[in-house]
Amino acid sequence: NYEEKYLLRAAFMADCTSLFSDSHKYAVFPSLAAGWNIYKEKFMQGAGGLSNLKLRLGYGQIGNQAIGNFATLQTYIAGGKAIFGDNLYQGAEPARLPNENLRWETTEEYNVGLDFGFFNDRITGSVEYYIKNSGDQLFNKPVAAFTGFSSQVVNFGSVQNSGVDMMLNTRNIESRNFSWETGITASFLHNEVTRLPDFIPQVLTGAFTFVPNFALVQTGLPIYSYYGYEVSGIFKDDAQAAASGQAGAKAGDPIFKDQDGNKTIDAKDRTVLGSPLPKFTWGFTNTFSYKAFSLNVLLLGMQGISTLDANVLESLYPINFQRNHMAEYYLQRWTPENPDARYPSGINPSRYGGQYSVNSLTVKDVSFVRLKTLTLNYNIPLHSEVIKGLSTYLAADNLFTITDYNGYDPDANSRGTGVSKVSQNSYPLAKVYRLGVKVNF
Repeated sequence: NYEEKYLLRAAFMADCTSLFSDSHKYAVFPSLAAGWNIYKEKFMQGAGGLSNLKLRLGYGQIGNQAIGNFATLQTYIAGGKAIFGDNLYQGAEPARLPNENLRWETTEEYNVGLDFGFFNDRITGSVEYYIKNSGDQLFNKPVAAFTGFSSQVVNFGSVQNSGVDMMLNTRNIESRNFSWETGITASFLHNEVTRLPDFIPQVLTGAFTFVPNFALVQTGLPIYSYYGYEVSGIFKDDAQAAASGQAGAKAGDPIFKDQDGNKTIDAKDRTVLGSPLPKFTWGFTNTFSYKAFSLNVLLLGMQGISTLDANVLESLYPINFQRNHMAEYYLQRWTPENPDARYPSGINPSRYGGQYSVNSLTVKDVSFVRLKTLTLNYNIPLHSEVIKGLSTYLAADNLFTITDYNGYDPDANSRGTGVSKVSQNSYPLAKVYRLGVKVNF
């Protein structure tokens, strides 16, 4: 730190994990950050209204070792049984395809940011641009069935995340009895697979219970992009279906768009239908204070994010007709009396099911706006040498969500916390009401 103007920080970290083999268990991760307080320079002293201006530059690396135990070792589990002589013997079989060459996944990030303040910091904020490269990604690579396994953990390709993060805080009104403050955050994200091995131009993965592989990993696309068929309409009659080049199509079947123009619908007509990562995420907070009362309101939202809706998929391609299905896809289906319907007839859906079931009808946009929290607080006036502060509050979470998605929660993922996103019977997001008292001694 030199005169509060020029700032430099460097760090060096070494990590070790037993999840990798002895030759790859160690990794080192450096970082470097620099800052320039431009506002403190003499040539800035006459800048009226400006109260802060700081330029930041950063670089750093971090590692990921999030794999299961023994992925580098060949261990065994109970297998089949056999009789030798008069005795029954328990057999054993390999538990996995090990990979002793597994190593740390490394993410490096470059960023440049600008912090600012105006009017004695009544308006403050920051703008930051970043590029984050993740290399040697730990990935479950599909393998040939003759190996006896479906996948093997490998270090596989590189992914880049880049974008802009912005923050703005304002003190809009400040008076003796009333104040109003606003906080805005916004994040724009661009995700792209930047490198795959030469021998694997693309990977199709993501099978989920009765759902076929739906996620595409390919250079130039967002990782785990939804990959399937674009539905451009419903065949109104058999004549239209017969002239389409869509093999076996009948009236009431979905029309799959011929992406390559060869008048035949096949696997080459699959296209990217969406991304499981949001393009834009934002938050909007307002805090109002009047005397001893305060009210805090938080809105948040995501735009440009999709999910594979397995409930819709099973409604259009039922695996069990005795299950509950979504009424919309039956009540608005094609019939001879309703040839302009939005959804297919449901007559023999195996004709347009299977690999065709991942399509623009089953991949849904799940952009949303949500009132996340609403909190009313009252500071109780008191005169006590023991109790320094006493307040009571009434709060509510998840009061409403605005979305075109017709499931319970557009933000839910039946696959857990992974990147690939599937919605299937997701638990409804609960509204929560809280009444509390806070005491400071």
